[in-house]
Amino acid sequence: MSGLRDLIEEALSISRDPGKLADLINTSTTILEIDGSVFKVHRPGVVEFLEAPSISFVGDIHGDFYSLIAVLENVFPRIIDNGVAVFLGDYIDRGYLQVESITLLLLLKKLYPDKVVLLRGNHEPPEFLKPYPHDFPDILIKYFGGEGHTLYRLFLKLFSKLPLIAYRRRGFIAVHGGPPLRCIRSTAIEDAFEIGSQAFSAETIESVLWSDPVELGIDVIPSPRGAGYLYGSRFTEKALSLIGDGVIIRSHEYVDGYREAHNGRVITVFSAPLVYELRYAGVLVYSETEGRGHLERILIEPVQPGRY
Repeated sequence: MSGLRDLIEEALSISRDPGKLADLINTSTTILEIDGSVFKVHRPGVVEFLEAPSISFVGDIHGDFYSLIAVLENVFPRIIDNGVAVFLGDYIDRGYLQVESITLLLLLKKLYPDKVVLLRGNHEPPEFLKPYPHDFPDILIKYFGGEGHTLYRLFLKLFSKLPLIAYRRRGFIAVHGGPPLRCIRSTAIEDAFEIGSQAFSAETIESVLWSDPVELGIDVIPSPRGAGYLYGSRFTEKALSLIGDGVIIRSHEYVDGYREAHNGRVITVFSAPLVYELRYAGVLVYSETEGRGHLERILIEPVQPGRY
């Protein structure tokens, strides 16, 4: 797979050069709001899939560069064919190769802007809601010295432009943590997702980035994380009713590949096993046949360190 190998080598080169990395961040920031061949990006950051060829969903990366390579060996052929890849956020923090990982993803977005969607995770934070740990700024300073501060400010601007939500009517809602809390009081997807607004409300940012499903017949309760909420099956049913049914695809929790909740209507996918000493990286592939959605669940054992 020479194309992917070349991509990895270019990403590694950029990740060592602060000037080239700054250029990549700035370029990526400008293309995040551009429509793709099968999706439209609504203000303030909602990706609507108008068609569903083959959509690969990838969970948290957390600087797990070698697992990311293993995932891309599976996903990249579909990207260069007729597919789209949706990454569900949390590209940085915790892992050993954070700069390399996010550089590779931004380069992928730059080269295939209509085939790659990068959603925001809670580790791509707004200023008012920083996660712990958030060691990415320290890693930038370790790599680049004083220029790391400037690069971090550029990354914060990039993070603010990442879309929060992707969806397909009668197909799926894809988010990092959970659907917006507004779903509980909305009757239309446009209101629930704040489509057309100048910016997302703080409530929506927090609820999408920080929430988790629980096996309780409830709507929502406060989360022990200190941000977001725990949502039960009733809330899942309400949120999915706004798109005409389907599944919620999310990440945010470390699981060995994937885990289902709410009778299969919520699927958590996680793709950073080496950081958490797990075995598998998960990938979900959504496709449609005669208007019916299908999900393929893929488990990938990561590439061992030292291969690249």
